[in-house]
Amino acid sequence: MSDQDDILIAEDWWLKPSLLPTSVWSYDKGRNGGYVADFERVGRDIRLIGTKKQIREWWNKTGVEIKDIWHTELTEQHKELYERNCKKLVVIRLG
Repeated sequence: MSDQDDILIAEDWWLKPSLLPTSVWSYDKGRNGGYVADFERVGRDIRLIGTKKQIREWWNKTGVEIKDIWHTELTEQHKELYERNCKKLVVIRLG
């Protein structure tokens, strides 16, 4: 582990699309209808605020699949969120 692992950073991750369970109301041949299990395709972007070590550990734990990663500017608001979260990793869903 290097000293770089303890530096606070912000990264945006473009996640691979995945299928999430959802339900759809359906009328089936004149019956009253009901909810039918279905899936929707979801692509998400997330922002991670934490140390390199925290981000690496979270990725190993969750196993999310990533299409791309880029560093974003670490703002004072990001630092404040990190501090308010007791210096634990902050994950923000962007879309």
